[in-house]
Amino acid sequence: MKKTFQNKRISAIVCVLPDKIVRYEDELEDYAFPIRQSQMLGKMMDYNTRRQCEPDDSISEYAIQGIQRLIDKSVIRPEEIDAIVVASSSQDYIMPSVSYILQGHFNLREDVYCCDIVQQCGGYQFGLMQSFMLIDTFGYKKVLLVTGEMTSKKVGLHDRNARPIIGDAVSVSLVEPADNGIIFAEYRNYGQMADAIKIPAGGLKMPSTAETAIETKDASGNLRALDNFYMDGEGVFNFVMTHVPPMITEIMQASGDTIDTIDYYMFHQPNKYMVDRLADELDIPSEKCFSNIVGIYGNASTATIPLNICHNIRAEATSKQLRLCLSGFGGGLTCNAIIMNNPPMNHCEIIDFIR
Repeated sequence: MKKTFQNKRISAIVCVLPDKIVRYEDELEDYAFPIRQSQMLGKMMDYNTRRQCEPDDSISEYAIQGIQRLIDKSVIRPEEIDAIVVASSSQDYIMPSVSYILQGHFNLREDVYCCDIVQQCGGYQFGLMQSFMLIDTFGYKKVLLVTGEMTSKKVGLHDRNARPIIGDAVSVSLVEPADNGIIFAEYRNYGQMADAIKIPAGGLKMPSTAETAIETKDASGNLRALDNFYMDGEGVFNFVMTHVPPMITEIMQASGDTIDTIDYYMFHQPNKYMVDRLADELDIPSEKCFSNIVGIYGNASTATIPLNICHNIRAEATSKQLRLCLSGFGGGLTCNAIIMNNPPMNHCEIIDFIR
């Protein structure tokens, strides 16, 4: 699906991270593999450190601190907020939705539009598109987009495929009208492969029980329970390498861009190896496509792209207009991309969650 928007910008980003830093090297004995083998895998995949939330942390608590930061920095006033869009699969509760919790916490206007959409790896772009549509349809001026995950709560302790890469983070982005031209968007969904990334138990189809909490060993030697996060790593890698490069090529053709006209390619980062391979396949220079986020913070799914922006290009993003290609791929399975000129942001930073 191809779509164009006009005159929208990301004017601010705050990423809120757990203060707990976990090191891959400290966990090697948890896995049913030789330590040397796990060390070699960690070097190839850039397993290093990641941020991990506490068991009782929630998306809304982190988002509250991110929104409050924007208020404290005079980026936005509560009475200006027209809508809250939350794109995440880590909901605080089955009900109510996170957006209502945020609206209530800040005592925002009763007509503030609240919307939660269940998304994973491609959620930042889906959230941006939803925000753009709200601005177009209702004439809104200030939309808060909240993205992020706390998937570490659902990862098996002995699952070397997933545990080393899963990090926790929440981002708050302010989306506003702007005079920055046409925005090109593309998304493609492949629900036939939905089982490649899933948490089998815990929903209505398979409620969590004592049995679903029992770990079993898979064919590769990893231990996990039905309550745990599962990813078919090889299947997802093949999906990304098959579908993402042609999608990026097509959206660049539609927008009239070349590799040189895009300032930065801010891709979702499931692991360093995958992002580097994508960049190689598309002939993108390494200085335009970063792959360092997952080795520092972990893969926080819907928050990796705003983390990528804040960590790698903060100075430029707040000082000049940049032409960006944002792309997410994974859970769904889905892949998407947005190409846009983004004027200088008013605010862009990473903060630690304060308890």
